[in-house]
Amino acid sequence: MAKADDDEELPDWQLEVVALVREVNSSADYVRLPTQYEVNEYHIMKEFCHTVQNAHIHQQLMDAIHGSGAFRRFKQAINRHNVEQKWYDFRKQALGQIGMEWLESNEIAYINDL
Repeated sequence: MAKADDDEELPDWQLEVVALVREVNSSADYVRLPTQYEVNEYHIMKEFCHTVQNAHIHQQLMDAIHGSGAFRRFKQAINRHNVEQKWYDFRKQALGQIGMEWLESNEIAYINDL
């Protein structure tokens, strides 16, 4: 973000953005959203694997999520075993739960429509 001294060198549209960013950063009315690193997708994949009843598919999914390239191998495995839609439904629920917990921890009202 530009320093206040440098503001006169910015185009009008950037001045508006800089002003908004400063307002958001200094206001208690805004809460920072969790980053992609705070939402543990790997944990969600692992939890999904544990919901799979078929022992063979369960083991293949568990094997897929270990080591480098885990996300790619997991996606290939869910496609190969035709459980892709189950994964996306599970992931949607898990992310929804994470979102609701975040809202509650920040005392933000919400409507649960999952």
